[in-house]
Amino acid sequence: MGRTSALVALLATAVGLLCPSVASAANAGAGAEAQAIASLNQIRTSNGLAPLRASRSLANSANAYARYMLANDFFGHQARIRVASQFRTAGETIAWHSGSRAGARRTVRQWMASPPHRAVLMSSAFSMVGMGIERGRLGSRPVAMWVAHLGHR
Repeated sequence: MGRTSALVALLATAVGLLCPSVASAANAGAGAEAQAIASLNQIRTSNGLAPLRASRSLANSANAYARYMLANDFFGHQARIRVASQFRTAGETIAWHSGSRAGARRTVRQWMASPPHRAVLMSSAFSMVGMGIERGRLGSRPVAMWVAHLGHR
């Protein structure tokens, strides 16, 4: 992992279907993941940034990491973001919400209100995104666990 990837990973402190643009995300019918992508891309485009494109690989890694955290009763980042080697740069944001409701727009709003998360999600260093959401238990409480993996080839 390059120095840029490590820096981006450190900036993200707390986060699956992908869509190449706001319009296709809204029309994809992919549920919470598509809503989150659409909300994120709407914010990016309103700030003069290109929308993030779909990556099945990033969606797969985001879902796998959300499952890993739930399976291990853990919430946090690891030293390395595990995405396909095709990505030269990678970033990650994570979040969880009590209960099983996904809260896609709420998740994006919370990320945008957090300077480290906003920096990752609004970075022009990334061109692709994958969202993952898994429902399960964190400790004794039911949660919806979010992971956004971002990358650039």
